[in-house]
Amino acid sequence: ASEVNIKHYEAEILPGEKADFVKKLQHEGKVVAMVGDGINDSAALAQADLSIAMGKGSDIAMDVAKMTLISSELTKIPEAIKLSRLTVRTIKQNLFWAFIYNLIGVPIAAGILYPINGFLLNPMIAGAAMALSSVSVVSNSLRLKRKNIQLKTKKQNQMKQEFKVEGMMCNHCRLHVEQALNALAGVEAVVTLNPPQAIIHYQNGPLVLADLQAALSKAGDYKLIAC
Repeated sequence: ASEVNIKHYEAEILPGEKADFVKKLQHEGKVVAMVGDGINDSAALAQADLSIAMGKGSDIAMDVAKMTLISSELTKIPEAIKLSRLTVRTIKQNLFWAFIYNLIGVPIAAGILYPINGFLLNPMIAGAAMALSSVSVVSNSLRLKRKNIQLKTKKQNQMKQEFKVEGMMCNHCRLHVEQALNALAGVEAVVTLNPPQAIIHYQNGPLVLADLQAALSKAGDYKLIAC
């Protein structure tokens, strides 16, 4: 928490306490987002205004959450939020232009200009114009595929490796493994319990598996297996 300048946090709390903490923030008038990947996160995920489950998490967490990320990388969360905002903006654009289009087109198709200048719109042309309205809405929505939602981070220029971790039984084990790996120079590791894996980013080039395993053996009887 200190490395990323987070001043207020809760750690090593029970599932019910997580949900109570979310309720406390909501009672303070805050909109709460909860990210989780395990069964113990399901209560807090159900309580949160926005719940995000990780793709490699438990089935219960993914079932409760309103959003599920395919990967388990936390860096995908701001990308998902950015994509959501772009999607909402596109929906508003589509509704606005569809409203304007129909506000003008429907009266003309109904013959509002006939008493003025005798103009009547051919039904075939009216049908084609209606289809064109749908095409314009779909085309505007497809623009989302060309949007760049990736956030520029230092990790994009770093090498990454993923390992399975054997021997972890609880969150304390996970913390021991994570601390042991992060103690190595030029290594930034994120360890998850479910699934039991370690995602390692190297700042100065990758380390051999033997060096990683040697550092890990100091934390306990854990074993790294390359994915």
